Amino acid sequence: MPELRGFNFVATDAGAGVFRATDRLVTYTSAFIAEIVRAGIQAVPEDNGMRQCTRLRRSFVLQRIVLPQALRVSIRR
Repeated sequence: MPELRGFNFVATDAGAGVFRATDRLVTYTSAFIAEIVRAGIQAVPEDNGMRQCTRLRRSFVLQRIVLPQALRVSIRR
């Protein structure tokens, strides 16, 4: 079993290879999904209605207006 020593996992048997493979797979997949979400956010057009909403908090506009549209675009791909 890998043991936590500081910030590094030290391999004590063959299970460390499985841990490394899982860690790399998770890192690759999360980067791939982040790229899809980023492209979805960039695909949302900016129009006059959204400019008027910028008087509100930026986080509110992102959560309530941009992200729902971006998720719809991201899921279709």
